[in-house]
Amino acid sequence: MDQDLDRSGELLWRAANAWQRRAAGALRPIGLGYVQYVLLEGLATLAVAGDRPSQAALARHVGCDPMTASQALRTLERRRLVARRRDAGDPRAMALTVTSLGEAALARARPALGAGASGFFASLGPEAPAFAEIGRAHV
Repeated sequence: MDQDLDRSGELLWRAANAWQRRAAGALRPIGLGYVQYVLLEGLATLAVAGDRPSQAALARHVGCDPMTASQALRTLERRRLVARRRDAGDPRAMALTVTSLGEAALARARPALGAGASGFFASLGPEAPAFAEIGRAHV
């Protein structure tokens, strides 16, 4: 078996860390961490579909650990980028929404992150769609 294939998990981990460093650098001027961005983007995506997810549902949607999501969402709420309100259907749950400040942060973050992504993932070439599909299938 190919030695690189034997190490594919380690190589994927290294690539993920390299991407997170690049993404963090692109998002730093906007004042967002990468996990914060992923949660904010996921929340905005769900809002387009008319959803006001709970914290747990958002964490599942983006494939994030619930405790990590909780910490990041508290920070986003303090910065007034997201709002939490009691869910009428479940009084124990908090429904999340992106605020206008959160939408403005996303509007700045998307092109900054996109510029970094195009260079970082360019080496995938024609395999980029297959890579994206693997990511969607395993979340």
